[in-house]
Amino acid sequence: MKKRTARDTLLYILTAFVILFLLFPLLFMACGSFMGAKEITGSLFAAEGTFAKLHLLPNSFTLAQYYSALFRTPIFWRNFWNTIRLSLPILCGVVVTAPLCGYGLAKFHFPGQRVILFFYLILMMLPYQVTLVPNFLVLGSTHLLGSRAGVILPNIFTTFGCYLMTQFAEKIPSEILENARLEGLGEWRIFWHIALPQLKSGVAALAVLNLIDTFNMVEQPLVLLQDPRKQPLSVSLAYLSSSEVSIAFVCGIIFILPLILVFLLGKEPLIKGISETVF
Repeated sequence: MKKRTARDTLLYILTAFVILFLLFPLLFMACGSFMGAKEITGSLFAAEGTFAKLHLLPNSFTLAQYYSALFRTPIFWRNFWNTIRLSLPILCGVVVTAPLCGYGLAKFHFPGQRVILFFYLILMMLPYQVTLVPNFLVLGSTHLLGSRAGVILPNIFTTFGCYLMTQFAEKIPSEILENARLEGLGEWRIFWHIALPQLKSGVAALAVLNLIDTFNMVEQPLVLLQDPRKQPLSVSLAYLSSSEVSIAFVCGIIFILPLILVFLLGKEPLIKGISETVF
């Protein structure tokens, strides 16, 4: 019993250390957002021949950086709304297309069905940078390059969302669907009234994951939009100079607040959806 208690204590200590190590950048950013510009710059950038002195607690607590970022940096709000204008249409499109695609692949048998699922798996394993050049060429030929639609449309038809919904749809008993067809219900009514309610946990999990992903996308808008006035906040944060690093901390904190709120609100369906998925 003593050995087990000592082992559990050591495990808790190691777990706490790993959690603190992973959370340190977030804690440093949160604490740094309340420091003055000179203090945070001196903490990060040391003079030649000296060492930087990192510290969490600010020597003088101030909200000046929040005031400067929110009221004296119009580019922040412009890029923040650019993020919303990209993320919400993608989210709305994904929660419509992914359940339809997943239900069709799971419950309708046709030649090449398994081949399509296999290629979905292959595409999911490929990093996005591999498909970025083909997307660039296709959007250029369709005159969508440089427009928000060029970023929104490719992300609406996500292979991950379709594959995830396929896993959920395969769990729907086929007998229920056949009985509904015998009762004279059409395919659309079967999907809307029978299948979709059973997919809601998967749709909720997909919505949370998709919103977090699109909020943080960098490569797509950076390459496909090109116009700095259309760039989301995730891209513009990378261009803040060292003299604006304190504002960057504030922008980062405000940027992640919607994501934390979405995660807290969708934590239960997200955990439920992932636990019910069988890959």
